[in-house]
Amino acid sequence: MTDYVIVVRPLTAEDGGGFMAYFPDLPGCMGDGDTEAAAIADAREAMGAWMEVQSERGVHIPQPGEAEAEVRAMLNRMNETIARQTEEIASLKAALAAKGKEPAKTRWRSLGETPVDMPIGAIMLSKQSAC
Repeated sequence: MTDYVIVVRPLTAEDGGGFMAYFPDLPGCMGDGDTEAAAIADAREAMGAWMEVQSERGVHIPQPGEAEAEVRAMLNRMNETIARQTEEIASLKAALAAKGKEPAKTRWRSLGETPVDMPIGAIMLSKQSAC
């Protein structure tokens, strides 16, 4: 059997305690147990059943590391988008400066009590300061 990464996490008392083990590359394939070893053994047992069901259904079974590669590709696309948008903003600001104009201040549109286009950190700060 191919080697898949197994992630083991402790469960809170609220969730019954013990440990949970799962395979990041195999969505929904997991196991649990009172100890880390028991959770890993349960996850490995679940993996056999998971693979069988996915095969019967004709569903693609990811190779080890495939999930990580997909996440890396997504992050690279996001970084490229952010870099492009940053360049566009700098270009617009330079064009305004060349005309002797100041960029307009951002106007926040409110949706209830949360400004829609406010950065997440600012939202958290504004909610904390309201408490």
